[in-house]
Amino acid sequence: VKTVLSFTLDFTDPDVAARLRNFEVRHPPDGMTIRGLRMEALDAEGEIARTLFNDAWRGNWGFVPLVDADMRALIRGFKPLLFKDCAVVAELAGVPAAVAMVVPNIFDLTAGIGAVPTPFGWLRLLARLWRARYRTARIILFGMATRYRSSVQGLAMLTLVIAELIRRGKALRLSSIEAGWVLDDNMQILRMLRSVGFRQTRVYGVYETALT
Repeated sequence: VKTVLSFTLDFTDPDVAARLRNFEVRHPPDGMTIRGLRMEALDAEGEIARTLFNDAWRGNWGFVPLVDADMRALIRGFKPLLFKDCAVVAELAGVPAAVAMVVPNIFDLTAGIGAVPTPFGWLRLLARLWRARYRTARIILFGMATRYRSSVQGLAMLTLVIAELIRRGKALRLSSIEAGWVLDDNMQILRMLRSVGFRQTRVYGVYETALT
């Protein structure tokens, strides 16, 4: 029915640094600003992300709109992994227009702790969360308002958001970032990922069959 792709950006690849320099937006559009996640207002940030995601992805294959309860549940589930620099929000004239968010790879945090942690294991996990002891992360949310799609302003915004997300990932000393579940016909996103140095690592096929 559909093919979806997974990509990885390897910060240890010497070619990536050169690509990132070429990927920077040197002159952002007038009125465009970027910021991180407002930890003191997670519910409001969740509503911004939900609105942009639903607007950006409606009409795409397999799209199911996020409702308010879905976003609240996601915030509760991911809250221990959220921090200011895990998200980039682009605003135009103060209005949110695009968002991207990554979360740490949980396996970086649980390595050596086991499936059923001991009390000491839980302490180790909490210490790793506090010290941000993880090396890889995954983009879990990305969306841009459809009114900017196919515009010069939208292209600059897309470039700025991804470049800033990558810059923050490097500042956190991540070794790689993964972007998954990319539709094989989403040419705008595919071109952008490949231009910055993301390499295709996995291919998934989605199939269907009648149940009756």
